[in-house]
Amino acid sequence: AQIRSHEKLDTLIAFASLFAFMCAHALLETARDAIFLSSVPADRLPFVYIGVAAVALAIMGLQNRINRRWGGGALAGWLLASALVTTAFWPLVTEGSVWSFYALYVWSAVAVTVVLARFFILLGTRFTMTQAKRLYPFIGAGSVVGAIAGSALAGVLATVMPAANLLLIAAGVLAIGAVGPLLLDRGNRKESDATPTASTSADGMVGAATQVIASPYARRVALLALFATLTLTFTDFVFKSEVAAAVKPEDLGFFFARVYLIVNVLSLVAQLALVRPIVRKVSIAGALAVLPVLLLLGGVGVMAGGGIVAALALKGSDGALRHSLHRTVTELLYVPMRDRLRTAAKLFIDVAGQRGGQALASVAILSAVSLELPTAFY
Repeated sequence: AQIRSHEKLDTLIAFASLFAFMCAHALLETARDAIFLSSVPADRLPFVYIGVAAVALAIMGLQNRINRRWGGGALAGWLLASALVTTAFWPLVTEGSVWSFYALYVWSAVAVTVVLARFFILLGTRFTMTQAKRLYPFIGAGSVVGAIAGSALAGVLATVMPAANLLLIAAGVLAIGAVGPLLLDRGNRKESDATPTASTSADGMVGAATQVIASPYARRVALLALFATLTLTFTDFVFKSEVAAAVKPEDLGFFFARVYLIVNVLSLVAQLALVRPIVRKVSIAGALAVLPVLLLLGGVGVMAGGGIVAALALKGSDGALRHSLHRTVTELLYVPMRDRLRTAAKLFIDVAGQRGGQALASVAILSAVSLELPTAFY
């Protein structure tokens, strides 16, 4: 009822695109976590977090230059390239090469970072703020439904094949997802000022940082993303450390698939039941406070000695709200920005801000691990 006739095609394409992206991500995430934690100690996770931050910065800068020349076709090209790279990992992890476990973890996180950042920049050229407030809750549901489909498929396949084979399925879904950006990058866009000048286009990440720092509003959004990333990195480490200690290596594939399926179903419920009424009736600040409050409660449970049960509750809050309520409301923060500032802010915050926050959290985790502090400390 909220989608008008002239918006239906773009809205459905955006929904289907997010469905494909997150379905592939769920398959990749299940395979990655099962492969890594069955062969590498959990206390090595901070090293891959740092690797993700470094590689994301390099790739996003390169992709940003390509995007200026090719527009939306760059995102489609990135998805096809991602499918090829993911396929190339299959023989490497099958042979048991330890370095490939680290590389796969880094790659799976970076690929999704670039795709989601560029995709929402593309959506910002199609929809106005008024349209976004009506359409983003529905479009955002595509990511949740896709994650459910991917987790469910991973759970079924994990019972009949090695986790490494999920990489091939994920690669196929990524290739299919390349169609959506091509369809969205066509005529009838809203009026845009995003065409970069020579001075801004030459600066890349430095130019993006300069624009964000110069805007008080963009600075506050960047700080919000930084603190969110710090918190969610600690949450991820606590959860996976507890899982590695409690679950047998041969059961990790099915365990992760089942857990991710449950949290993605919870995310869908949140998307359908919470996002629209909260976005319409509650302030954005109030909506953004929901996830931190739940993480605080879960953290108290872990500190109280709740073990794997408390860690699952912590992951449940993260998984249920990060890609539904929290993601949708966070993306609304970018819509009021002028197109050029939005592009710069997405580039800087989604990569430098979020991945930089992940690196800072990793340094803190490594310091705590070296001091042999308990997991509850985080």
